Amino acid sequence: GLDVPGHLTLLGVDNDELLCDATDPTISSIEVNWLLMGWRAAGLLDRIMEGRASPATVLPIEPTRVVERRSTERL
Repeated sequence: GLDVPGHLTLLGVDNDELLCDATDPTISSIEVNWLLMGWRAAGLLDRIMEGRASPATVLPIEPTRVVERRSTERL
């Protein structure tokens, strides 16, 4: 029963256009850098397969951009 974007704004992740555009209002979303994520995953797998330790820290991957749709519109 909440009004989006009147009472709150909604921001998703993955930017699946089919899902984001199928709602009313349409959902703004964070676009993920899948290419960079794949390269980092492949690098980690390579390290593990060579017997080297994987990093003990989280490897952040910056989002590509925010795709604005109606769920974050404010007057």
